[in-house]
Amino acid sequence: MEMIFNSPLSKAKSRNLIDLLGLSADSRILDVGCGTGEFLIQIAERYECEGIGVDIESKNILQAQKSVLNRIPHSKLKFLTTDVSKFEAAQESFDCCVCIGSTHAFSSGEPAYCETLKGLSKLVKINGLILVGEGYWKRPPVRDYLDFIGEPVGVYRSHLENVELASQFGLNPLYATTSNDDEWDDFEWKHRIRKEMDAVDSGNEQKQKALNFTREWTRAYLRWGRGTMGFGFYLFSKIR
Repeated sequence: MEMIFNSPLSKAKSRNLIDLLGLSADSRILDVGCGTGEFLIQIAERYECEGIGVDIESKNILQAQKSVLNRIPHSKLKFLTTDVSKFEAAQESFDCCVCIGSTHAFSSGEPAYCETLKGLSKLVKINGLILVGEGYWKRPPVRDYLDFIGEPVGVYRSHLENVELASQFGLNPLYATTSNDDEWDDFEWKHRIRKEMDAVDSGNEQKQKALNFTREWTRAYLRWGRGTMGFGFYLFSKIR
């Protein structure tokens, strides 16, 4: 059971976000924490633009390289296995920077979102775009939920706070949307079914442990997470 994105993002919502970017073939894009490259590849399919995807996981980059060769072999995309702290690029050299579900690439814990906005704002041109996908609290989490998912949880703010923080980094909010319950359910249950199918009759102890944890995670999602944790997509322009 394939998950296209490692976040609660549907095909329809991804198309809408990509349309909103309004890029051209001359645009230069950076995707930090690009995973298997799907979002950046879709941008390139839409605009035929140049792009760089960086991710710390080599297996993700290998998959991204295979995907782009199969789908748009003559594209101007490059995928690199590297930590963003070691990625070298001139300041204000990109027309658009993307970081969906990967703010931990810039820092851990509560500073991660702010450090992401700060880091990307240095790389994007004036009037350029920044698109960030980040978690938020729909309501204050109960202690049992926090104990289960662990600290740091990676979620620290409300949807409103995620939007308003941008002004501190010279960014102007252009658009914001959130994952709905259907998108969350699809994301969580596809992860569950993959683990279930992977462990069937395998006799692999590691896979069984992974499945047991996933079953516990599903229960926590249904009990607490579904009504508590949200995921937002935030589009900003750089104004200074």
